[in-house]
Amino acid sequence: MMLIMMFILGSVVLLYFLLPNLYARHCSPRVIRKLPDSPTQIALTFDDGPDPLYTPRLLDLLRAMEVKASFFLVAERAWHNPDLVRRIVYDGHDVGLHSLSHRPAWLFSPRQTWLDLARSVMIFKELDLPVVFYRPPWGLFNLCTQLFSSRQGLKTILWNVEAHDWSRQASVESISAALAGKVKAAAVILLHDSGGAPEAPGRTLQALQEIIPQFKQKGLEFVTLSQGLGLEKTPSGGKMLIGKLIKSMDRRLVNHTEWKVLNSSPDRLLRVDVYPYRGTSLAISPQVSLKRGDMMAELHINNQVVPAHLPPRKILVLLRRELDALAASVQTEESLRQVKVVYALTLFHPWLLREGFTVRPIEGRIRRWALSGWENLLRQSYTGKDTAGWREAQECWISREKLMQRTAG
Repeated sequence: MMLIMMFILGSVVLLYFLLPNLYARHCSPRVIRKLPDSPTQIALTFDDGPDPLYTPRLLDLLRAMEVKASFFLVAERAWHNPDLVRRIVYDGHDVGLHSLSHRPAWLFSPRQTWLDLARSVMIFKELDLPVVFYRPPWGLFNLCTQLFSSRQGLKTILWNVEAHDWSRQASVESISAALAGKVKAAAVILLHDSGGAPEAPGRTLQALQEIIPQFKQKGLEFVTLSQGLGLEKTPSGGKMLIGKLIKSMDRRLVNHTEWKVLNSSPDRLLRVDVYPYRGTSLAISPQVSLKRGDMMAELHINNQVVPAHLPPRKILVLLRRELDALAASVQTEESLRQVKVVYALTLFHPWLLREGFTVRPIEGRIRRWALSGWENLLRQSYTGKDTAGWREAQECWISREKLMQRTAG
């Protein structure tokens, strides 16, 4: 009897776990392990996040180095970190599914395998995330994994380069050496922004700071999986160059203007420029008019934050907080005490309208077209999206008194 039980158990393990896993990992044509042949493209992928500590640091690094990547998210962690997930998407990276709670397929019955995938997909849809790519935890399969993921319409992605960056034995040097020695064109690279040994993702970040410039010097181009697999149109070289020029001009403007900043948060939403009004007399409201020489404060949206990675709810919270700070500053700071009105010219006028600003069309057809065009170029350059449609900028005004009343109310 014992021999029969051992034979049955061995057959189940062989047929349900071992053989399907070997076939999926090494033979199945439906499992993607590398990009299509390309002389330059490589794909960075990160598993096990999002992580509140390490994922923001990784996103900052990728943005600074102008690198796009793909993040395989654990659905439960994504559900508890929605703002972080939105930032991943807004920064132009791909997201993929990495199971519900990071349990390996070898522990799942067919029913559990289906429920894990179905619940994960449901969470992604609740978060309004694209559900295209799937990577099973540890790259392990059972007999049902590939069948059920295909039924959910998912493309299964593995990798062909890994650095074991999750290991306790891994160091910054060993991760860098592994990547330098293995990565070549068409590589799909597996790294982690969460989990593993204590502080393991921190070592991965340090290694990336060293190795990314080396890959770029070799002429390798970092792409998302969507781009590398031909599922997304990559911007043409001309559009990319124009976007870089627009962002460079914006940064130069920021660096050469003496802005007042309203808080010390890394998500500073507004900058303030104070100067005398130079136009003709203008009625802001029935009670307030602006004359030549009156001091005004002009608000400028921080384009590197909006709409780069913040969700609308957080933008509104930041806007209200910084308008409150401005209302306090016009009463206490010497440079702001003479300000009579606050002004903004922006595409994001609906937010200011909600906060009590008067919103008006820009006068003059040519001026309206030119200023709206610049604002739209900035938006497209920072988001990397040119399909959001044209928006018309508006002038927004609020008097000093109404700004303070808004805060008091």
